[in-house]
Amino acid sequence: MPAGVPKEIVNRWNAEITKALEIPAVREKLEVLGMYPVASTPEAFKSYVDERAKQAGEIIRKSGIMVN
Repeated sequence: MPAGVPKEIVNRWNAEITKALEIPAVREKLEVLGMYPVASTPEAFKSYVDERAKQAGEIIRKSGIMVN
């Protein structure tokens, strides 16, 4: 979701997505596509994304990759 969406809306979406991921048919469809979803909280997901961005930044800096 874009920045600034009210927390109650984020939490509602999260709750509905978590419910959907509990449906076996939904999980099966995603797994066929190679996705293995893990339900969590919006805060845990933000922490995960922030950590991956930090790791990617370190790899880019160490490799000397430049954007032209």
